[in-house]
Amino acid sequence: MLEKISHLLGRKPPEHATRKQLHKLLKRLKHRQRELEKRCEHTDDAHERKRLEREIKVIREQRRKGVHLYRELRK
Repeated sequence: MLEKISHLLGRKPPEHATRKQLHKLLKRLKHRQRELEKRCEHTDDAHERKRLEREIKVIREQRRKGVHLYRELRK
């Protein structure tokens, strides 16, 4: 999944990514983020919680970049 993200969010022109593919990818990232947030809430281990929070932060940033690209493609 991260390979697809890097390909879609890379420095290549937006024409290389289709809106439909990007939309599906953003939905999967959103689902993964929500899943990790739930796991983080129920985790008692501080080390595990910190790891999950880092992963959530990365996914959030990827989604932000993806939404920006999606909006550019819509124009």
